[in-house]
Amino acid sequence: MSNAATRKTIVFGNGLGMALHPPAYDLTLVLAAVWESETLLSPTIKKLISGCIPSERPNGPSKENDLSVLQRAVAACDVLNGIKLADEKHWLSPDGQQFPGAIKKYLYAVACEIFDARDERGEPVVLPGAFSEKFAAFIKQSKSHVATLNYDGLLYNSLQNSGLMGGEQSLLLDGFKKRRFSRNNLFRKKTAEFSWYLHLHGSPIFCDDVKGNPVKIQRKKVEGRILSESPHLVLTSVEHKPEVITASPLLNVYWEFLDRAIKESDEVVLFGYSGDDSHLNDLVSNYAHGKSIRVVEWIGSGRHDLREKFWKQHISSNVSIEHLEDILEFEDW
Repeated sequence: MSNAATRKTIVFGNGLGMALHPPAYDLTLVLAAVWESETLLSPTIKKLISGCIPSERPNGPSKENDLSVLQRAVAACDVLNGIKLADEKHWLSPDGQQFPGAIKKYLYAVACEIFDARDERGEPVVLPGAFSEKFAAFIKQSKSHVATLNYDGLLYNSLQNSGLMGGEQSLLLDGFKKRRFSRNNLFRKKTAEFSWYLHLHGSPIFCDDVKGNPVKIQRKKVEGRILSESPHLVLTSVEHKPEVITASPLLNVYWEFLDRAIKESDEVVLFGYSGDDSHLNDLVSNYAHGKSIRVVEWIGSGRHDLREKFWKQHISSNVSIEHLEDILEFEDW
């Protein structure tokens, strides 16, 4: 058994949601469902998007890697939209001018669907009580740090309900006070008793106010699908994720504090994470020789020997791997 008093950094991937209700958390299915929206994307914009996808698939993107060319197209359009020409001329057609905003709202809508995931009855998907309670108890005792790569609200809601987040004296700090973000809000004021909660790839509850400052919006706006062009979402191909993170003052700080969290932890636990994000793998591998690194993943991720080879290649030779039929039954934090 692990020492529960040991401070750790626990990074969650999409495995939590997939263990609960795959249809609501499978990115391919969510991308397709949002694509079929009759009001979000016009036929013209859909055609432009299809042209940025391998084989110009009419059904839209089906995975993050499909968004590589799309990301470059949006960036190029943003640059051209910022260039003012005389006589009200423009580099782009009216559709081209609307393209970046439409794409950002499309990706934001995808994140909203995952954050506000529902089951077949329309009820919110939540973490099992036994899992939530044991995890919350561990965080309280160990003062461990929590980070997530996914857009779901599973951990966020669970930790709020447990009292670990959301209040002025909450154990887990996410940088927000009165819904406004500041790097200073992550400072622990001469005590290490507090820990950090880091949404590493953003969340649909993070948007900008009229002055461009990161704020946390009310959950009902996400549930009501009030769409935003949030710059704090990392939904793109792996090679473009670092540049999106760098461009977001919020996410850039979160990754800075992830480095700090790992540095002061005795162990890193990668939970329900596929291993596909090279920027995270590189950061963890920087500390792999001085710390314990554990991977907890679903047995369906692949043969143990192949997954062991993968993790040793991408992180370190001292990684330990636990394969479970149901990762929600994990207790040995």
